[in-house]
Amino acid sequence: MSENRGPRLNVWLSQDDKDVIQEQAAKAGLTLSAYLIKVGKGDLVQAVYSREDLMIFRNIGANLNQLAGHANRSGAWDTDHKEEVDRLIGQLRNLLS
Repeated sequence: MSENRGPRLNVWLSQDDKDVIQEQAAKAGLTLSAYLIKVGKGDLVQAVYSREDLMIFRNIGANLNQLAGHANRSGAWDTDHKEEVDRLIGQLRNLLS
């Protein structure tokens, strides 16, 4: 049986906004109601990542660390390094969006 929380709140929003909010709630592993309550109260809402995503984060971090180490040792930062960093940052953005 569901817990009665009290009054119901109806909100008008676009379908796009609803889709985004539902997606963010799902990423956090929360129901839509629980997500909106947390966000509305200013609580921290963290995404829940799969084991595979965490491995990708680890690999990206290791690659960035290797590139930074190389740049520090050689004192050089060439376009190949910049392109690789841009690619890795793009991967991070995709995972985090």
